[in-house]
Amino acid sequence: MYRKIFLSCTFFACIIFAATAQSSDTSVITYSLQQCIDIALKNNATVQHSEVTSDIQRADLSGARGNQLPTLNGDITHGINHGKSIDPFTNTYDNENTKVASYSLSSSLTVFNAFAIQNYIKQNRLAYDATKMEIQQNRDAVALNVILEYLQVLTNQDLVNVSMQQRDVSGRQVERNLILDSAGAITPSQLYDLKGQYAQEELNVINAMNNLETAKVSLAQLLNIPYNKNMQLERINLTEALANDKSSTDSIYQSALQNLAIIKAVEFRKQSADFNLKTYRSERFPSLVLNGGLNT
Repeated sequence: MYRKIFLSCTFFACIIFAATAQSSDTSVITYSLQQCIDIALKNNATVQHSEVTSDIQRADLSGARGNQLPTLNGDITHGINHGKSIDPFTNTYDNENTKVASYSLSSSLTVFNAFAIQNYIKQNRLAYDATKMEIQQNRDAVALNVILEYLQVLTNQDLVNVSMQQRDVSGRQVERNLILDSAGAITPSQLYDLKGQYAQEELNVINAMNNLETAKVSLAQLLNIPYNKNMQLERINLTEALANDKSSTDSIYQSALQNLAIIKAVEFRKQSADFNLKTYRSERFPSLVLNGGLNT
């Protein structure tokens, strides 16, 4: 009985200790925009999946290139018969042990098959290039989402500061009007209106803080890291960055067409499909294969 009570007390004490330790974690972690992007790229499952797909396609490309090499096959066969058996050479019964062995070696080389091998290599090489562009596209998408969520956190921080400042102004007005109301200088309705406005602005502060924490949670999900309410972000100077960028809308669009990874990936996929069609068309033509073998 006492042992059960002791174990129960120990169990609850451990729970209270863990909760206290967790609540006492007030360490502040500050991230820069580049750090957030690097963490997200490292932990993102979509990027990792595209990298694995690219590795598989690279293996397919190596296999396609291997079709240019000659094949070489060897075979060794050994047989042993114990006791009375039929001699395969004399077709008579023999009470002795019989041993049989044979060896073979063969090779083949495709000399011509209407460029099917070459087209297959080009198909896989373009498909591999497409997977590399798709990796870059996924990385760009992750980086863009992190930037947008990073800015959202900073925006919500500014909104919290603004709402708190407005609440403080209203609080001082309420204090002033309390003094005026006690002296009979204002009507009670004016004081009640200010108190209502102060309560609304306190609610605005709470909503702004909730929106800030929601944005932090969304950013932590993008980074694939545990949420930390003490997470802080470094400020960035958007005004200076926008002032240094003199690009027009048309130039940005043309640059995107030339440099966006998703555009290049689609083009590579199209070219790979063209060579895939050429590979199948090559099967309509005769091929020339050299074969050789050695047997015992």
